[in-house]
Amino acid sequence: MKTLHFTLVAFAILSSPFTGTSQSFNCDWFTVTGLEPDTFNLNNTLVQIEMAGGVSDFINYPFIPAVTDCNGDTVATGDMFLFGQIGGTETGYPVSAISDDVCYPLTIQFVYSDNFLVADTCLFTYGSTNLSSRFDTFNQLNVYPNPTSGDVQIESSWALSNTPYIVTDQMGKIILQGNLNSTNTRLDMERFSSGIYMLRVGNEVVKVVKE
Repeated sequence: MKTLHFTLVAFAILSSPFTGTSQSFNCDWFTVTGLEPDTFNLNNTLVQIEMAGGVSDFINYPFIPAVTDCNGDTVATGDMFLFGQIGGTETGYPVSAISDDVCYPLTIQFVYSDNFLVADTCLFTYGSTNLSSRFDTFNQLNVYPNPTSGDVQIESSWALSNTPYIVTDQMGKIILQGNLNSTNTRLDMERFSSGIYMLRVGNEVVKVVKE
């Protein structure tokens, strides 16, 4: 009986999400360090993501749902496969194989949950040599009306033209995505429920309130 009881307790610990001390994470904790072929599955590519912190830091159920190219076309998709990632480690997340002829930069969507299973979504740009200069002009981004009862307009400078954006709900589910136009991009949010949504452009986030 003692052996059986020990086995059941160990299994419960391994199969349950980490829900220890409250921890606050954001996209700055993570860095895309490279792309590698998956030696176990030639139909996949591994997106290497490094997480800051230490062994006491843990995210639940991280995965990469999609990778888009410089034109905004989806070039790879992935599913949840990992229980979590510990701070101070680098992990390869499998997505469907990324061909050698895709156009860069790539936009990598990364979804994870905190200790309370509240999901968040990050957008990382990989393979760009001039990303920092583009986002130096982020203060030229204007989102209005906010709060809104319907449409949202995003006014942006030419430097942010074709930059990918996503809108997520409070659970981290993507409800809208696309690329910014040269000067003005319209988001149709009339069909969505009242609440708080997150507009993400690169690693920048704007809270949008739907009345």
